[in-house]
Amino acid sequence: MTMTSSQRVLPALVRKLLDVVDTIESTDFNVTELEMMDRALQNASAKLRGFRNSMQPINRLPPELLACIFSETQLRLPSFLPLPSTGFHDYENCDWREWLNLLEVCRHWRGVVASSPELWSNVCSLADAPAFIRRSHGSELTVYLGLRQFGFSSSLMNALAPHTSRFKEFHMRAKGSEDILKHQIFSSPAPRLNSLLIEAEDQEEWNSVLPPIFCGNMPKLRQLALGYFTSWPKGYFHNLTSLCLYHQRASTLPTTTEFLDFLEFSPHIEELALVRGGPIRPLGTDVAPLADRLISLKRLEKLDLGDWPSASIIARFLSHLSLSRKTAMYFWGNSFLDEENVGALLPQDTSHLHNLKGIKEWFLIRQTELPHPLGKLVSVADSTLYMTGAFLPFQIPPSAISRYRLSKVRFLRLRDDALQFTRLRVSDWKALLGLVPKVESLSIYAMDAPHCTRAVISALRPPKLFPPSLPTLDGVICPALKTVEITEETELPFLHVCSLSGERASCGAPEIHFRFFNDSLPGPRRRASPAAYESDSDSDLDYGYNVPDSGPYTQRVEYIIKKYEGRVIKGPSSWPTRAFLWNHYVALSREFYMY
Repeated sequence: MTMTSSQRVLPALVRKLLDVVDTIESTDFNVTELEMMDRALQNASAKLRGFRNSMQPINRLPPELLACIFSETQLRLPSFLPLPSTGFHDYENCDWREWLNLLEVCRHWRGVVASSPELWSNVCSLADAPAFIRRSHGSELTVYLGLRQFGFSSSLMNALAPHTSRFKEFHMRAKGSEDILKHQIFSSPAPRLNSLLIEAEDQEEWNSVLPPIFCGNMPKLRQLALGYFTSWPKGYFHNLTSLCLYHQRASTLPTTTEFLDFLEFSPHIEELALVRGGPIRPLGTDVAPLADRLISLKRLEKLDLGDWPSASIIARFLSHLSLSRKTAMYFWGNSFLDEENVGALLPQDTSHLHNLKGIKEWFLIRQTELPHPLGKLVSVADSTLYMTGAFLPFQIPPSAISRYRLSKVRFLRLRDDALQFTRLRVSDWKALLGLVPKVESLSIYAMDAPHCTRAVISALRPPKLFPPSLPTLDGVICPALKTVEITEETELPFLHVCSLSGERASCGAPEIHFRFFNDSLPGPRRRASPAAYESDSDSDLDYGYNVPDSGPYTQRVEYIIKKYEGRVIKGPSSWPTRAFLWNHYVALSREFYMY
């Protein structure tokens, strides 16, 4: 292989330079000459490092592709309710700016970053925000004011004002004077604006009417979140796909009729979140629409109603909505008045709530320790009904729960760690289990709640016939039940549980396969257990006998050693919702950071 002149000359120059350096004295050159040579050597060294870096595989990529890779290192927030997936605390730290370290890697990367406007298109209320605006050139801007770093200056607003035509997203949490909404930034059209969030501080001197913004020219706006404001100029905010109204001023809330009128202009809405906002006027002050008025929301994927004043107001709103099977509903907070139960959440006629049809799984979790300060949660999502919270027995009567159409439920998940005086009795469980005649699999999460296991097992036993006669399937609750899973039952009455399968099988029901999940195999105990638990009295609870018996049904028993994480069952896969997390973030920020 023939060497080029550069390949021959450069190594020789380096060797010669090293030889000369070893022979020169400090008096051979003056300071100016040394500085000139030092700069020349630094430039030459930088040039060589550039050659070396250009040989790295990643630096052989086109600059456009390299810029796309760099963009993946940035913290990208959702366009609707822009909360970091890692938690709202990322608003206070500087993790989102770590991508700027790319500027320190090498000259090539620095050049790619500096010449890629899209990398500078996220503008936050920071001191260097004007530099981001300048380097973003003509790219669309995503603006965060008062979110990632609380508070923002009027000088930043002034810097942004000439660029409203470039706004793609604009998110602002404002405090202080109402004049901020009269700034010149809102006096120009925003033709590219797709997502808008504006939240104001609830003060007596503020007007709850949103003033005109962006000249009303927001033709591409599809996502809207408003905090505090209850009304806006006529003709605003049509054809939305995502809407969140939260913490609205109580004295100027819209009526149900007014809100339905507004909702009709967004028939393709996909996400609707109303947190202490929307049509939540008390029954006596509301202007009710016609009883048969229905708004069809065929594309609605998520309905999130949080901290509403009562369950009956939720039912009033639902009575005027037609929802598809794919719509997920979340009702959370302390929405139950003293006399209300879970059935009060639903209107009398539920035929237009198609998402209640075909529920296949039911979670009923009564607990005193909640994973979030939400009070209670009732959700219907993905053919699953989920109820969790400190429900009192009168709030979950079978007559109320039956309104959720549970006749097709195949999987039932239970936990009851309520205090002793509010525990469900065997008769209560019999009535509840009678709602799910087609259930095939039952799971009981029994950690620190042994009474739940015993009461449910006793409720599943066939009734004793007097006078004795041939047993039939007619008296068996959940006649299709095939599997029972019990998690973290440390004092399991083994014979009492396993004899259930034989009693039910004698009536024609399928034999039950038991699966016990524990941290370790149960240890032997020397006390026998009674054969049944028929009483509603807690004094009859027996912590029993957990040595596997040699009877015919123990071969259908499976012990599984598995670490059970925590005492609280996790909610639906889509829980907590973004609206719930956003509400939690807003509450904390107002208390500790913002106001």
